[in-house]
Amino acid sequence: MSKFFRIPFFWSLFFLVFLVSSGKAQESINYSVEGFGGSAGLAFNFGTHFQRAGLFLTGYYYHDFFQVNAQTRWHISFRQLGPHSKSHEGQFSLGTVFAFGENDQIQHPFLSPVGNQTGKKYSIGYSYNIYLDQKKTNQRTGIVGIQLDQVEIYHENDILGTPGSDRYRTSGILVAYRTENTKIGINTTFWTGNSDSGKAVKVEDNSFARFGYTDLSNAEYGEFSNGLLSLQVEQVFPYAQQGRVNIGIDSEHVRNFLQNRVMHDLYFWPEKWNPAKNYHIPMVDTEGKPYLYKENQELKSDQ
Repeated sequence: MSKFFRIPFFWSLFFLVFLVSSGKAQESINYSVEGFGGSAGLAFNFGTHFQRAGLFLTGYYYHDFFQVNAQTRWHISFRQLGPHSKSHEGQFSLGTVFAFGENDQIQHPFLSPVGNQTGKKYSIGYSYNIYLDQKKTNQRTGIVGIQLDQVEIYHENDILGTPGSDRYRTSGILVAYRTENTKIGINTTFWTGNSDSGKAVKVEDNSFARFGYTDLSNAEYGEFSNGLLSLQVEQVFPYAQQGRVNIGIDSEHVRNFLQNRVMHDLYFWPEKWNPAKNYHIPMVDTEGKPYLYKENQELKSDQ
């Protein structure tokens, strides 16, 4: 198989060790009042792309059809998307959810910034997220979450937290099916360098992009890129402990197709309704430079 078509393998194991857990959807150390729930404990992540350990605190309050979620995580990261240097990282989220429809007979033990614990089958939510770290990739993102009975769709994007932004934790999508203690889905996660940087150069070249591309050769972390596509399975174990496994690929072709071809080119959307005209963030070659389909240029392999 040629290097051009080499697709790195990706796997990740994630565990939440609940020290305190409350609310109607949890079964461990219970302390709850009507409409309130939360959890706190330790979080561990091992795999080819993520290696970190830390603390988490999650809480929610709902009344009738409205729910507020708050979540904070702080961990030491030894490996992550983008640059792999050791770093302390903090994640802070605040979300709101509007729920409707019939009551759900299946409990919802999976807490998230856009999670729905109201007991209703349908919901739509939004969360505002802040990422802080020592690698200078601090940023704000937004998550839109939709629940359609047992189907859940989550989309995180930096443009939903910082309009006009396209950098670092640039996009992620999860489509999942949930039973009482299991959630199975398809996950995509993309990471790129800083296209908002003053060192990034916009090039009007439509030879492979509808509107052009952004050259990140000299931008912050422009040599890094990830396009994860994985099967994701989450499971609740006895005493309300939780685990998650992701198995899939890390491929520049995945990110290029979904981020550039679908979301940036927007061929399915009339051009007159697309004033933004988003430029491609090119795939990265083995030298950490934009892959421009030149002769003898090779795509990077997983790092």
